[in-house]
Amino acid sequence: MSTLPYPERAAEIRRLFKYLLKKHEKLFDYNARYDIEETVQSYLKELGFGTGRLSKSKLHPNPIALFDIYSMARACNQVNEACNKLWATMELAYATSPKIRYRKYDPIGESFDSAFLLGSLIPTLYYSQLSAILACLSTFGCISLRDAYLAYNVVRTKKGWRILERKKYIKDTFGFDLSVGWHSQLIQLLRGFKEAVSDFPAVNHSDTVKLRELRDITHYEILSDVSAAKVAGIERYFEFLPLVVNTINSSLGSLSRIFGLPAYSGAERFRELHDNLSLLYRSYKKKMPKQSFNKVEF
Repeated sequence: MSTLPYPERAAEIRRLFKYLLKKHEKLFDYNARYDIEETVQSYLKELGFGTGRLSKSKLHPNPIALFDIYSMARACNQVNEACNKLWATMELAYATSPKIRYRKYDPIGESFDSAFLLGSLIPTLYYSQLSAILACLSTFGCISLRDAYLAYNVVRTKKGWRILERKKYIKDTFGFDLSVGWHSQLIQLLRGFKEAVSDFPAVNHSDTVKLRELRDITHYEILSDVSAAKVAGIERYFEFLPLVVNTINSSLGSLSRIFGLPAYSGAERFRELHDNLSLLYRSYKKKMPKQSFNKVEF
C-alpha cells in the first residue's frame, strides 16, 4: 500500500476541503482549532501515543475530518512562526545596520555591531526555513509529531489517515538511508516529497542542506574554535535570505490556493516583510537582487 500523501495535487486537496467545509462548517471557525488540537491529542493518547508503542496505525477519528482540519491549522501556525523568525532576523539586521544604528537606534551594547550577528541570525533563519518546510508538509497531508520515545508522521493516504514511525516511513516510502536527528529527517522528507509529490511547493533542497551546514558552524562549531573569525560579518545572512523568503512565500502560496489564508497564517505580515526587503538591503548599501526573490504568490 502506498504511504505517499493523497491527494497529491493542490486542486484535488482544495476540492476535498470545500467538501469538508460544507459537511463540518463549525470545525473551520477561527477558534475551533484549539478544540481540534485537544481532540487529536486525546485520540492519539488512546492509541498509545506517548508510550512508545501504538495499538494501531490506521486512524478512524470522529469526526472523520479531524486530521484534515488539524493539518491545515498546523500549517497556518507553522508558516506564521516561520514569518516571526524571519522578521526577527530582518529587524535585528536592519536596526544594527550602518545606516540605522548611528542615526535612529540607541543600542544597549555600544561596543557591538552587525559584524557580530551571524551566530544569531543564521540559526534563527534556519529555524524559519524548517518551520516553513513543516508547513508545506502539513499542507500536503503529512503531520510531524513526536513523543518522548519516537517521532511520527501522520499521513493522509489513499486509504485514510495513518500514523507511522518517521524513520521507518522515510526508509519504506522513499528508500533513503536513515539520518540521525529530526532536522536531517525533515530535510529528507523535503527531498522525498519534492521528488514524489507533483504539486509540492518549490523549496530548494540543496540550499536548505547548505543552510543547515552553516547553522552547525555558527551555532556549534564556533564554540570549539579560539576565534570568532568564521562567523564575522553579515554577508552569509544575505546569501541565504532569499532561500527562506521564497520558501515561506511558496508555503503561503500553496495554503492560499488550497485552503485560504486565515489571520493566524501571518500572510499579511509576510507581505509587509517582502515589500520592505529593499529597505534592509539599502541600509547596508547593497543593491537588492530582485531576481533572487520570487513575487508574492498570494
